[in-house]
Amino acid sequence: MIDPKKILRFVTDNFDEVKALYNLQKEKGTLQYEHINTIFDTEYKFNTVIEYAIIEEKIDETFVLRELYYNLMEGLLDDYSLDMPEQIEKYHTSLSKLSLKLKSISSKNETLSVIQGLLNEINKFDFQLKRNVKKLIEETKYIKANNDKLEYSQKVQKASELSTKYLEPLNIIMQNHSDSIVHLIDNVQQHSNTKRFEHDDIHIRNQYEMLSNTFSRVKREIQNHNRLLINEVIPLLERIKSESGVLTGFINFLGDANAFEVPEMMQKNIPTVYSINSKWDARDIWDSVDETQEDVIIENATEVEDKWLYDTKKYTQQLHSSLPLDDFYGWIEQTLNKEHEIIDSKKFLALSKLIFNKEIDVSYTSNKTTIVLEDKIITAPIAQVKRKKI
Repeated sequence: MIDPKKILRFVTDNFDEVKALYNLQKEKGTLQYEHINTIFDTEYKFNTVIEYAIIEEKIDETFVLRELYYNLMEGLLDDYSLDMPEQIEKYHTSLSKLSLKLKSISSKNETLSVIQGLLNEINKFDFQLKRNVKKLIEETKYIKANNDKLEYSQKVQKASELSTKYLEPLNIIMQNHSDSIVHLIDNVQQHSNTKRFEHDDIHIRNQYEMLSNTFSRVKREIQNHNRLLINEVIPLLERIKSESGVLTGFINFLGDANAFEVPEMMQKNIPTVYSINSKWDARDIWDSVDETQEDVIIENATEVEDKWLYDTKKYTQQLHSSLPLDDFYGWIEQTLNKEHEIIDSKKFLALSKLIFNKEIDVSYTSNKTTIVLEDKIITAPIAQVKRKKI
């Protein structure tokens, strides 16, 4: 067996060459002999990467980086690409089979083996999920920020692709329904919690406890990822798809006004406010006013203003007393209708901030509602709100 330190030292000393192999395989899919021979300037290095099993030869006499080193370079370079939802959904099948097997076996060694398999699969799922969520956020921010590199139509197209191909399927995977991974995690955790106290072997009890804690941690992280997608990525993608092309152009103009030629929109015309007869015209007006004697009565009129202030404590109490709600934004409209004859967007948006209250749980449905205000028409999602469990 080759000393692992020698392999790591070789990868470190020849990092640029191994990186070149990674980039070439990512572009071409496989590595040809002449490509590798060009990257490594000596026959010794070429033979070493084969001896150390950094690359392996395929049946068709092409080469590939071993998965271990490909994943290592991918992680070191932070060069992940978005995984298709099916690549994450596959863990539902493997976890489901292992969880069913765990409930049916009685052999100690087999039980330990299945528990280890569940731990391996859930950790792989957790890693791939984190990677996808991180990449989704990066891709979304890239689309939003690059006004000078992406045309408006390209931004809308990319935002729509992220939503339909990745975000929506990923959100379904993370929701808690009977066929979801979250539901499966709950079942494994429940079974583990029972066995960690009932099993007669202390070693297996400890393994069940580890399984329960790991699945509980992953479930909390899934909930955090889902909240992150709902609160950050989805609204940002929707803003990208709905933003105005004119507004985007104006933002580009503000970024570098000298880069654009501004057309002459209007002819300048400076009007004169006087004439040669202004003196006599003014005297005629003054004399006519001076000769008129009228009683002038000035009444102090009380100006009535509708000064509305957002009372956080008041509306928070009203929200908690109304929980649970099937339509949060509909509740806002009803609440304001009881107090005011006319509802404007300022009042509506002020109460909308209640959805960020830390004492409530929010879930969004695919349906939407239209709310007509005095100055705007708002299309809002149907948000279901309930009190958070302590």
